[in-house]
Amino acid sequence: MLRREKGSVYLLCMVCMQRPTLRLLSMTVLCALSAGCPAPPAQPAAPPAPEPRPLLNLENLFRGGRLSELERRISEAPKEAERQAPDVVGLLLAATGRINDALPLLGKALEQTVPASGMCLPLLVAQMHVYQRGDTRAALETLGVRAEAAPCQAQPMAQAISSLRAQLVPLLGGPALEVVGPNSEQRLTVDRIAANAGYLVVRVIFDRERSGHFLLGTGFSDVVIDRQLLSALRLRAQEERPMPAGDVPGLAAGAEATAGLPTATVSHMRIGLFNLRNIPVLVADLSNLRELFRKLISREVRIDGLLPLQRLAPRGYIRLQQRGTEVLVSLNSAAAGPCRMQHPHRARLYQLGGLLFTEAALVGSPPLLMQVTLERRRTLLRHSALKYASRAPSIEPAMPDVARPAITEPEAPERIPEVDLLIGEAQFGLRKVPLLPSASPPSRPADHGTIGADVPAELDIMIDLGEGYFYLAPRDKVRCTT
Repeated sequence: MLRREKGSVYLLCMVCMQRPTLRLLSMTVLCALSAGCPAPPAQPAAPPAPEPRPLLNLENLFRGGRLSELERRISEAPKEAERQAPDVVGLLLAATGRINDALPLLGKALEQTVPASGMCLPLLVAQMHVYQRGDTRAALETLGVRAEAAPCQAQPMAQAISSLRAQLVPLLGGPALEVVGPNSEQRLTVDRIAANAGYLVVRVIFDRERSGHFLLGTGFSDVVIDRQLLSALRLRAQEERPMPAGDVPGLAAGAEATAGLPTATVSHMRIGLFNLRNIPVLVADLSNLRELFRKLISREVRIDGLLPLQRLAPRGYIRLQQRGTEVLVSLNSAAAGPCRMQHPHRARLYQLGGLLFTEAALVGSPPLLMQVTLERRRTLLRHSALKYASRAPSIEPAMPDVARPAITEPEAPERIPEVDLLIGEAQFGLRKVPLLPSASPPSRPADHGTIGADVPAELDIMIDLGEGYFYLAPRDKVRCTT
């Protein structure tokens, strides 16, 4: 209530209140304030609304092959990243070799109906167990978790899950492709003619009577054996659940390339001083690859199989020197300290689905995921890489290369006459680079090109699977002993 005081201000207030028109309303308020009228009680302030959590966009970076940017984004908000996309964070940790840190997050993600990445997570985790740990028991258990989820029902994923189960069951819980050998660095004996032509071929021994030439590479995840050699070893292929052929080089276009490859198990093989046991293999007709080698490389080299180098040293390292013609392998990455210090350039190394990837960039572009494919003589780019370049390079129709005809490389409809590529701080000037269409694989991040054998022909390289780095050094400058 208004205080009952006599005075000009009080009388003015009373006059204003008796004639409440729009013109006098503001005067009424002024009168009340001037007369000391109490203000209405203040309403309690509403609690501040919580700030919305930022969307980190992790799954798009993962699927798009921007893994260094993904690592940076996760490091800025690790707890929120694990909350929003535990599968993406777990897969990235596993890809860089930090499997013990990855397993709790991947276990949490497997409980979700549809993971943030939208990929078939049971298959990816099972592949991690097989290719990086050799743990068939854990892989089979994982394949039984949410394999009915929508991302796993598409035909390529369902076929891969079925065939991977069929490949692992005969091992009876034993390790898949166990490698036993000296801990010290070992030099593999390669065929000199093939090595000088850009291909690494070694002799694989099965017993006293049977051996074969195998092409080494990193662009495929499984050992591949020719049907004729499998028959000579008196082994039977399992035809019922074929494995998708993927990027197996040298396959002729036909039923195998489209329907998939049968599987088998080889109990033992030897490469130099390394003994391999319990080897799941894919069975293929390699006659096309064999004929190309006979015509274009050497009549003395008969290709009987393919061997992924990364499976020889899943926790060790591989070095290529002497223009890529000399291969050194160690089972123990801890012994690589003296070598690492002599390689001034490095880039991240990722293991995804049994394949190797690193990052490279065109001038002015961010680092992009590229597959390491040492069975191919040339580095290739995809159209998706050009979208990130500050200045798009010129493109021309592809022409046959008489000096280095394609043998293990896919046919490219176009090529780039000249382009600079950066891996870490090392810069390469590449000419006549084959240009492939963009790709979006359903079971892994997109790559924007492939690193071929022309890179170790220019620089010594070290693929450190234990530490997760791709090292480069000036040619013939590394003098490390382990």
